[in-house]
Amino acid sequence: MKKIISIISVALAALSIVSCDKAKPVRGQGTLSFDSFTVECDDYVETKAVSPASGNYTIIVTDENGDVVTKTTYAAVKGADNTLSLPAGKYTLEARSSEDAVPVAEFEQPVYGATAPFTIVAGETTNLGNITCSLLQCKVTVSYSDDFLAMVTGEGAATVEVTSGYPLVYDMNYA
Repeated sequence: MKKIISIISVALAALSIVSCDKAKPVRGQGTLSFDSFTVECDDYVETKAVSPASGNYTIIVTDENGDVVTKTTYAAVKGADNTLSLPAGKYTLEARSSEDAVPVAEFEQPVYGATAPFTIVAGETTNLGNITCSLLQCKVTVSYSDDFLAMVTGEGAATVEVTSGYPLVYDMNYA
């Protein structure tokens, strides 16, 4: 009987050692491929821009903590070997028509952009495909009805504030 209890004890001890071995996360490099990657611009919205957005978009890749992993241009990506080696993990690619941050209440220079989340798996290749950028700023149009204008007796203004501290003022001239 002692022999059976000893064998069971040894088996349980061996089993507990094996079960305590946690699965190790997969580490290593994977590849982000830009072979089928394209950036398009949805310029359906009218802007006050004097020139269209440039076609050379800034490409920013950030990790899951929001830290910038790489920053390049669409032309550089397409002109190189079309790949980027990254450690396994979750990322976000941002394509933006301006390297600078999106200006607040500035509509003479529209900024277009889009983001696409992706995951890199060690030893595998990830393709993003097509990204369509849209206007990252808002559009505001102020117009007055004829009935309202018939009641106006002096100068006025309409103020629109989308971002706190950055009002847009649309003057109304009494005619």
